[in-house]
Amino acid sequence: MNHAPRTPEGDRRLSLREDGLLGLMAALLRYWRSILAITLGGTALAVLVSFLVAPTYRAATAIVPSGSIGGEAGLAVPGALLGAARSLGVGLGGAASDPSALFPRILSSRTFADRLLARSFPDRRGEERTLLAILAGKEGSDAARGHAARRALREEVLRSHYDLKSGVTNLTVTLGDPVTAAAAANAAVDELDALNREAKAAHAARWVEFIGERLAEAKDRLAASEDSLRAFHQQNRRYAESPLLSLEEGRLRREVTMEQELYATLRTQHELARSEEVKTVPAITVLDPARPPLERHSPYRARIAVTAFILLLVGSCCLALVRASLTEFRRRPAYRALRREVGRGT
Repeated sequence: MNHAPRTPEGDRRLSLREDGLLGLMAALLRYWRSILAITLGGTALAVLVSFLVAPTYRAATAIVPSGSIGGEAGLAVPGALLGAARSLGVGLGGAASDPSALFPRILSSRTFADRLLARSFPDRRGEERTLLAILAGKEGSDAARGHAARRALREEVLRSHYDLKSGVTNLTVTLGDPVTAAAAANAAVDELDALNREAKAAHAARWVEFIGERLAEAKDRLAASEDSLRAFHQQNRRYAESPLLSLEEGRLRREVTMEQELYATLRTQHELARSEEVKTVPAITVLDPARPPLERHSPYRARIAVTAFILLLVGSCCLALVRASLTEFRRRPAYRALRREVGRGT
């Protein structure tokens, strides 16, 4: 019987199962070429693909509600903003005292989106296109393009962040052209301010109409009270001699006084409302207008390269360990015996 020569202890191959960390390191060193090739090759491919991805640019602007500078910003929402929110069908909830929730809701409204999408913006080459064409192209029905563009505007392009400490709202627009991104960000502020002005004017007009109606009613009641007091005096010239007539005269005089005060108050409110109706004060103050960004926002090629290198290195090491484990398993006597049994069976 022939016996295979025994391998000296110093020459036996390190085993993953028996040698632990040394066996793990030996397995990785055994396949270091494959690990290096997969890691470097995959990283280079990821970087190459990142160059094929169209870059995006992010323009930013900072705004605050008018009247909040130098005061307690963020503690009260101007009436123009409240009117804009109601006219757009936006539920305020807690936004009546916190503008951090008001601006994002108006910016996400369909009215605002449709107005911004209809505007045209230049690019670096001087060409102009509507934001609708930029986000949805020219293929498909108008309804489908509008839906896709509004969704892209809300989810990818337009972002707003409110700083509770400073009361400043930062608005960002991310697009594939830096000039277009800056123009769209400034246009978003213009549309937001225009919506607030229009809503303010409509709200003021309704308030003027309401106060005018109440003023006319108060004027009629005042005239009726004065007529009643005048008629009483004409019919009861010596009312002071009668306690009952004196009480009646006092009651009529109090009614006239109350109606006069109410009429004067409504008259003042009516004049104030008419003044508010013709005001053109902006509802928004721009602290920092958007400018074309000099650097791209994405893709982050350095981050892509580092992430790809780490993931591929870990993955290739795992594959090397799996391969070493399979190779070691094939050398075990039990595996060879199993193969002989399978061969006999076939």
